[in-house]
Formats: sequence, structure tokens, C-alpha cells
Amino acid sequence: MNTSWEAHIDQFWAQMDDTRPAEMLDQMRELIAQRDVGDGAALFEWASIHDSLGMTRSAIELYRHAIEAGLDHERAPQASLQLASSLRAEGSAKECLAVLDAWEATGTDASAVVGQAPALVRALALHDLGLTTLGLQVALLGLAETLPRYNRSMKAYAEGITKH
Repeated sequence: MNTSWEAHIDQFWAQMDDTRPAEMLDQMRELIAQRDVGDGAALFEWASIHDSLGMTRSAIELYRHAIEAGLDHERAPQASLQLASSLRAEGSAKECLAVLDAWEATGTDASAVVGQAPALVRALALHDLGLTTLGLQVALLGLAETLPRYNRSMKAYAEGITKH
């Protein structure tokens, strides 16, 4: 891994300004040009800037290409999460859930990278599909995972929501 490139990427995101989209795209274009064509990390960063600037439709295909190209243990869960979120934002809640299910099926614990964000995206997608109670349950279960105390009782309360 090129730590200098990674440092430049981190610096880019620290100063990213969505009020200057053309400039941000140019800056990211310069950064990804430093990588090989088809590099997964570069594709992911290119997708992410599109997504961040509201170009969600183009970001979706770019995320897919990044995932196909292969990503490291930090970018892989982010790409799946961001792809799922973008699909939901574009009205494809079922496809969003399919992406989340596929990532979950890998059995990879990505909580150190994305926390409980997948649960929140899943909850929003369920809500979009009219499954509001189930969505609330998923969100609360995800939130309960983050509590330093009371998580057992809060999980029980959340699980009880669908029994009423």
C-alpha cells in the first residue's frame, strides 16, 4: 500500500468542500491518476467523491467496479455500505437489502470500520418498503449494540416490538 497516496486521500477528504464540485472532482482525478487503471482503491475513492457530490447514479456503478476490482479490509465494507445506501437513495430498497445481505453473508466483522451503519441503512430500506416496524426494530437492535450498559434489556425491548 502506498502510504503517501493514502495520506493524500485522507487530506483530500479532510478538506473536501461540496460547494466546489468541479474542483473536488479535479483534485480526486489527479489522485486516482497516480494509481494503476482498474485499481480498486482508486475506483472506490472516485465513486465516493461522486456520491459525496450527489452524483449517486454514477457512484453506484463505480462502487460495483471497485468491489469487483478488489478492496482492502477497510474499503470493502465501506464500498458495500455506500453502494447499498446509494441504491436506497435511488429508490432501489430491495437491491439495497440484497447488497447488505451479501456483505453480511461473508461473515466479516466490519464493525470497527462502519460501526452499526449497516443496520441503519437496512432500517431505512425496510421503512422505504413499508416495513416500518421491522425497520425500527433493526435500528434499535443496531443502536443497542453500541450501548456501554443496558444493551441486553434494550435488545429485548427491540425484539419485543414485532410481537405486539
